[in-house]
Amino acid sequence: MKPRPSTRIRSLGSYAFAEVDRKVEELKVRGAAPIDFGVGDPSIPTPDRIRRACKEGVDRYASAGYPSYVGSADFRKAVAGWTARRFGVELDPDREICSNIGAKEAVFHFAECYIDPGDVGLV
Repeated sequence: MKPRPSTRIRSLGSYAFAEVDRKVEELKVRGAAPIDFGVGDPSIPTPDRIRRACKEGVDRYASAGYPSYVGSADFRKAVAGWTARRFGVELDPDREICSNIGAKEAVFHFAECYIDPGDVGLV
């Protein structure tokens, strides 16, 4: 007997950003020039100061285990401070900042949380 995926697995669609890529290609075929926010893959080198800070962080916390699923308090406070300086927007680091693995995760989960089947979402 051949194993069959569970109902839950069969109900899952394709990877969200594979679907975005497919739709972007459809638009291009029709002559549109969409702005692709699909993959956060920088095309310029990471600045040296950021690379040094990353190395220092890795050296300091080489075996620190898993991070908190909400992100560190220091990180959330730093994001709140940067947002206030950059945009003049005050955010509560404990209630209004969510740490994610990457932008794709955040965009996908936001839509999953707030957009129901049949709704239209504009990004």
